[in-house]
Amino acid sequence: MNKRKVKLKKKPIIILLVLIIGIIFLVKSCTSTKEKDSYTPKQTTFLKDFKNISGLSINDEIKNKIISYFDLYFLTMKELNEYNFTYLFSPSAQNEANLTQMAMNYFVRYRLLQRNDLKLKDGNYTLTIKEIKNNDDLITITILEDSKVTFNFMDDIESVTQGVKNIFTFNANNELVKVEKAADFYNIITDYYKITKDETETKKDLIELVNNALEKVEKSVENEKLYYESYLENKGITTKKCDHSYDHNSAYIYLEKYALTRNSDYFDFAVYGGNCQNYASQVIYAGGIPMDVTGNYKWKYYGSLVDETTAEKGRTPSWTGVSYFYSYARNNTGAGLCSVTDVNYFYAEKGDIMQVGANNSYVHTIVVSGLVEKDGKIVDVLTTSNSTDRQNYPLSAYNYADKKLIKILGWNE
Repeated sequence: MNKRKVKLKKKPIIILLVLIIGIIFLVKSCTSTKEKDSYTPKQTTFLKDFKNISGLSINDEIKNKIISYFDLYFLTMKELNEYNFTYLFSPSAQNEANLTQMAMNYFVRYRLLQRNDLKLKDGNYTLTIKEIKNNDDLITITILEDSKVTFNFMDDIESVTQGVKNIFTFNANNELVKVEKAADFYNIITDYYKITKDETETKKDLIELVNNALEKVEKSVENEKLYYESYLENKGITTKKCDHSYDHNSAYIYLEKYALTRNSDYFDFAVYGGNCQNYASQVIYAGGIPMDVTGNYKWKYYGSLVDETTAEKGRTPSWTGVSYFYSYARNNTGAGLCSVTDVNYFYAEKGDIMQVGANNSYVHTIVVSGLVEKDGKIVDVLTTSNSTDRQNYPLSAYNYADKKLIKILGWNE
């Protein structure tokens, strides 16, 4: 009897131990899954095509790491959730890893601040390896990124982007040590910060830089609300009389034709840093605005070399330079362009010009290609641009705090 009683006492203890071990296993499994989800994209891939026109090859390990980066980037765009990019980098390159991570942090937080839902319904990308270089045990790969995305708030309007330059650097062990991306949210970081400190100080500096930039974004969002309220109240805009009207339709036909390609009649200034204002000036010219070689402010293109005289040759900086064109549009009197600057951009029309930047430094010119409307009201402005080439891209998705409209009215004799 006593032996039987002892056995009966052991059985509940064994069961209890089994239950405890089971609970511990489940907790570890859940924790492991959660950690894995923070690194692994929930969608298999957004990749549509991968091309290599460099004449050299890369191994599968490097190729897979590049694709992993872009899949994580597109998942970040789709969900506006900040995923961890640092694990993609070599342990010896954590400063560069933190720079990329903080760029993504800015990207997500910027878009979540906007009035419109900038998460993606859908999207895909194509990568083209343009160049591969081997220097001092480093492999540098230049990749052009093309993509097509649909934003949640834009129904079925597809936004196309072509030729975004990405430079990936790997060490001899196939570890990623640096990413350089020609995109606005990267520029916000790299234009104002160069890594010169240890990891702790660099990370602290980057966090401060991003937070300061986002404070300015918050102010710009508040200003946009005032713009929108003014538009809803139909308070109108400042305008003026011109001898001849701007042909918005002709401008639109041109901007659609050359958004993703180039007109061979003009030099492509992308090799000098950007073709954006050159493209915008072409659109204005196609809309019937004649070249202007009179007065203190001039605007012309007869050739690629700079010439600021009244002669019909060369080009003025105002034709190809962002800030120079703004000065011309704002200050020109008499003959030539008739326009108003710094206008409420909810009054934009096809063929009008917008400029974007940060810290009151405008670095990119884009052209209005349409409007996004909900319930009969304008909620965003569609744009096209060169360098980066974009078509039907919403103004709100440009990750710059500063945005201004130059309204093209016509021209004077």
